[in-house]
Amino acid sequence: MTDQEILQKHVDALMEHFDSIQIFGTRHEQEAGTVNSHAGDGNLFARFGQAVMFVEMEKKRFTE
Repeated sequence: MTDQEILQKHVDALMEHFDSIQIFGTRHEQEAGTVNSHAGDGNLFARFGQAVMFVEMEKKRFTE
């Protein structure tokens, strides 16, 4: 199963309970370095807004 298939399986399961979902995943591989993947569903603007809010909150947390 590919990374994308794994993430999509979980997005599909979570969409039964939420209006929008966005998942980001990373891992380190010896040969390729850091590998990342993402998947989501639902309202694109809600997903984008939540991601922006998360980044802003984390910036604030690390700069205080």
